Amino acid sequence: MTGTTITIALCDDDDDLRAELLALVATMKPPEGFELDVAQYDSGDGLANRLKAGDRFDIAILDMMMPGMDGIETARSIRAVDADTVIICLTNSPEYAIQSYRVDAFDYLLKSGDASDLGATLSRAFSVVASREAARLHVKSGTTTHYVRCRDIEYVEVNGKKLSYHLASGQVIDSYKPMRELEAEIAEHPRFFAIHRSIVVNLAYVAEIDPRFVRTVSSDRLPVARGKYPSLEEAFLRHATTERA
Repeated sequence: MTGTTITIALCDDDDDLRAELLALVATMKPPEGFELDVAQYDSGDGLANRLKAGDRFDIAILDMMMPGMDGIETARSIRAVDADTVIICLTNSPEYAIQSYRVDAFDYLLKSGDASDLGATLSRAFSVVASREAARLHVKSGTTTHYVRCRDIEYVEVNGKKLSYHLASGQVIDSYKPMRELEAEIAEHPRFFAIHRSIVVNLAYVAEIDPRFVRTVSSDRLPVARGKYPSLEEAFLRHATTERA
């Protein structure tokens, strides 16, 4: 394949509807420099098994009502390993709407709606993914320079001049430079927030905030400095709203 790939998971137990979704995606034009790679699943369990095997997706289109693992459970399994996947929920019933936002769904659409609604949502999702791909940091570790996507950084821990970049994959990259250089690099990336003088967290990976700590999706508990909580709460809510815009 050439260019950068936007990976999409279509998950619906209805074979005919899944075929319609695939046909719709095939008509979509990805952002310049990108191409689409679509995987189909007829159950939430099937998609969850691929996540356990290490597969990750930029966009997931999920039917909410499926036998076995339903759409909400499937979305939770996605969120357990990837805070950035753009989740689009589809259903015949509006009862799942509130639950869908608890898993940070990008949009919630009724199957009875116009196909153009999903097309418009996908176009917005493509733009979100493309902007995330473009945002990267140069991290020098020894003689090696890593070109790290901002979306892959869960948090950065500071110990003197040593910066430890904790990635969503579990990898930790150590680099040595002053904190002020990191602050200058992330200033243009609103997804990052300094919760403490020694910790900068990626808001996309925050599962829970509290006046005393932040819990990330990987279950790490990170301390929040005294007086930081009001601005953290504001930044967290703003980030969540912006990601769905």
